[in-house]
Amino acid sequence: MLLQSHPQPTESTVVIEVGCFRLQQSLLAAKNGFRTYSVEASPTNYKQMTTRHDQLLTEDKKAHDLITILNKAGSAKSRQVLTFDAIGGTGE
Repeated sequence: MLLQSHPQPTESTVVIEVGCFRLQQSLLAAKNGFRTYSVEASPTNYKQMTTRHDQLLTEDKKAHDLITILNKAGSAKSRQVLTFDAIGGTGE
């Protein structure tokens, strides 16, 4: 609802989604014209996101081009190393 109510989004309007899991919210943002950065720390979820992102090349190239996927963790602290027991779920 927030994305749809934004007045005239442009590629210079940025959305950052942290903990993306399946790329759904980032895809919605990109389809609404927002430049989107998708941050996902889980290696398993990141791989699934990149597979979905690759599919967009034939489905919706403009949305594909507006999404950047980062295999990083979002935190209030910098320079910390996180480890994961990857199960490929929303709770990782």
